[in-house]
Amino acid sequence: MHRRIDAIDLAPLEDPRLYEGDGAPVLLDGLTAGFPDARIFDADHPLSLPDRGDGPPPTQCDGYTHVAIDDAGTLALATDYCDGTLARVRIDLSGSPPVPLPPERFTDGGSDPLFEPLSSLGLLRGPSMVRVRPGAPGLDYSGPDVLVAVGLPDAQLCAVRVEAP
Repeated sequence: MHRRIDAIDLAPLEDPRLYEGDGAPVLLDGLTAGFPDARIFDADHPLSLPDRGDGPPPTQCDGYTHVAIDDAGTLALATDYCDGTLARVRIDLSGSPPVPLPPERFTDGGSDPLFEPLSSLGLLRGPSMVRVRPGAPGLDYSGPDVLVAVGLPDAQLCAVRVEAP
């Protein structure tokens, strides 16, 4: 398995032509004439998350990843259950982007090894669900802005300061 994110752009669903005619389904895969490819990252072109240097090889991981997006829509955060990282993906929605949103509007913002790899024993590991605190850091609240559920060895809720822009 690989550490990656698949994504679709929901903006093409606003095209009224999708809801006209006989009601037959339209695939937004770029192959139906007149309709865009709504896929930003798919199995053939995923957004790969960086591997942890001291973690297990990708072949030993199931790719169990949770993603959350900040209120501003400028940062996606992804946990990796196997290697214990919290990856950041910068999102650029500035201007009037084309539909669907091109993949180059998403860039690697780095990855932090906040928890131990799953192969470690007795140490805090196995991050799963991630949520970003609503509001603007420093304006609406102070302190941690991200909450991560960590499952092993005992379930815990961890608060992390990421300072999403």
